[in-house]
Amino acid sequence: MAILPSDERRHPPGSGRAWQESWYFNWSDRAQDVFGLTRIGLRPNEGRADGIVLTIRSGRAEFLYPGVGLRFDPNLEPSRGLRCGALTFTMEEPLRRYRLQLEGRNSMDLVFEACNEPYDYHTVGADSSAFNSPMAARHFEQFGRVRGHTRFHGERRVIDGFGERDKSWGERDWARIEGWNWLTAQFGDDLAFNVLEVFDSRRRHL
Repeated sequence: MAILPSDERRHPPGSGRAWQESWYFNWSDRAQDVFGLTRIGLRPNEGRADGIVLTIRSGRAEFLYPGVGLRFDPNLEPSRGLRCGALTFTMEEPLRRYRLQLEGRNSMDLVFEACNEPYDYHTVGADSSAFNSPMAARHFEQFGRVRGHTRFHGERRVIDGFGERDKSWGERDWARIEGWNWLTAQFGDDLAFNVLEVFDSRRRHL
């Protein structure tokens, strides 16, 4: 089942309480010695959303925006701006470009531009146990270039690096997840990889 531009939109939720839809991005800039990540996760059956921005500089926590358990507008779509508190993700081109913005005294304005076509985790094969992973029923990833700026604690930094994004939707049963290992690396516009290993109470997914 191929990933389509329409998969960037919100999907009709399933009936389970643990159903979620998630947009995640990270970035790394060697010149600034900084790593960052941001995520918006929607829990439509609970009417709640979670948003986070976390950055680490020189091996130490630099900034955290915790928007957990916030109410959200069920009519919002990524093409018009997916908002969770002060955090907004706007899809500027499906499967290609997103703008990531945080408003307020601490702020950021970054653009993620994909370097490859989306990788559908379901291409591993219909008999794979990955289909039964508690992480989410559907899941794709891309690596890309991240450019823009951040202003945290009064210090403005220009970001020019690489990162990874993923989009997932379906049941996300946190109670079953014992932990996971995720390794991702980007070496330029044309070379990147990631490996995901999930541990739950029933099996290991690799």
